[in-house]
Amino acid sequence: MVSPTYGRPRIRTLGAKSGDILIESQTERLVAHMLSIDPRVVRFRPQPFTVDLNGQRLLTCPAQVKEVLAQYERTHGPRIYTPDFCVDLSDAKQVALEVKTDTFPGDERYAVRLARAGAVLSQYNYGLVKVVLRHSLSGPLKQNLQLLQQAKRLQGTLPLPTATLELLHELEGLDLTLGDVCRHLNLPLNFAPTLVLAGAMSFDLSTCPFHALTPVRLAYGELEHLQLVGRLA
Repeated sequence: MVSPTYGRPRIRTLGAKSGDILIESQTERLVAHMLSIDPRVVRFRPQPFTVDLNGQRLLTCPAQVKEVLAQYERTHGPRIYTPDFCVDLSDAKQVALEVKTDTFPGDERYAVRLARAGAVLSQYNYGLVKVVLRHSLSGPLKQNLQLLQQAKRLQGTLPLPTATLELLHELEGLDLTLGDVCRHLNLPLNFAPTLVLAGAMSFDLSTCPFHALTPVRLAYGELEHLQLVGRLA
């Protein structure tokens, strides 16, 4: 971590793909939860480096950042850029994430900073993706991610039996709710997040809550519904 927080509070979070990390906002914490459940993500880190926009290089320690800021002190325009996260994907690609809320569309200076940062990052084989979340963190997405995070921690100790997944084939072609699936499997409703993580069923996690009346579809092991960061890019 190479960027100072300028007085902003730190939030501690822990995950198998990140370890024990400190982040700067509840919005970033929400994105960290998305990355934790995304099956494409192998590892992610907050503020892993800073981009020297003039020297077109990556800075990996605070001393380098301080030196660059001093060097370009009288230079007009953006000097540095620090991504909120760096993500390693299962296909060996690497992505830097810029996390914002919809209250800040960005001005011309901001657009220039991102464009220049993206050009430098591409030289190091990083993509730059901007993720925009609603300013209000209340609603289904936040609650769903909390439930999925809890289920993720238990997933290793409570694997979904193959026989349970086979029972779902009896529901093919039917209009289903989350409650229907749980009743058919003779499972309590609070087991639903584990079913979603396992790819047994899916629904729009950004707009619909874990509720007995929530419409769902059988996922047949597919996990695209867990790739939330890509949908918000």
